[in-house]
Amino acid sequence: MPAKLSLLCLINSVSKKDSTNYIIREAIAIIRKEDNTSMSLKLTSFIPKSSSAPRWIPLFEPDNILRLTGKFILEEEPPHGILQITANAGDLIEISKDNLPTSSISVFITGFVVDQVQNDDNLFKSIKIITTKFAGNNTNKFYIKCRYLKIDERIEKKAIKMRKNSSIMITGELILVNSEFKVEIQDLNFLSTSIGNIESSSTPSSSTSSLYSWPATPSSRMSAQEIANTLTPQNLIPNNQPLNIVTNNDPINNENSSHDDDDDAAPSIQTPPNTHTPSSTRSSFR
Repeated sequence: MPAKLSLLCLINSVSKKDSTNYIIREAIAIIRKEDNTSMSLKLTSFIPKSSSAPRWIPLFEPDNILRLTGKFILEEEPPHGILQITANAGDLIEISKDNLPTSSISVFITGFVVDQVQNDDNLFKSIKIITTKFAGNNTNKFYIKCRYLKIDERIEKKAIKMRKNSSIMITGELILVNSEFKVEIQDLNFLSTSIGNIESSSTPSSSTSSLYSWPATPSSRMSAQEIANTLTPQNLIPNNQPLNIVTNNDPINNENSSHDDDDDAAPSIQTPPNTHTPSSTRSSFR
């Protein structure tokens, strides 16, 4: 069950190791987050020596801007240290570090539900899943919390169908909240498979990101956390006044709605009927 991500980063420093078939390049990289703060990453790539083998990762150097996809792993329990990534593919972007764009960490995770839906606080609900990083012949399993806003009815009506050991696929955004990496759920679907063995791993920490800062730049995106920052106790209920975000004006019970795929099949475990009554409109969260 993989844990994949994609992002845009600035290479801060690079070290090299040699092996029989690969040049191993390790880097400390920096992300400019959408709130214009910086976050450090530890990046590892395996570059084949053979000229006949595909080279999906370029030979990056300090001050390069790299767009990449890769695998990641977290410590068993927070607080989490620096995010460790094994790069699978990427390319260099011809821009200067002073013009580094903001970047979210987009993630694709499949795993098994360990803890069913729980209240995080007044704004968010969360589920805890176990997922896997594959590294050669080894696998490392780790836990991660995935959360969504209570007023996000599209995710809620899927989440309430989950049971312990349900196999699910989540796409979303990896964020750091109080020294804990979590996934803000953008979509959720059920899979059909069986649970595997549980293991754990660990990672180091770094503060290189404190060396970088950027001026405030407006973004057209609005994350779940940004919406949560604007909410008050009076507008936590979906039927209350609408948020100042893009909405879909089609009723949820419209069979021709563009969200027909939201009624994905639940897992094979029998579940009680969904008695949740959605509101007449829904919000779209990214």
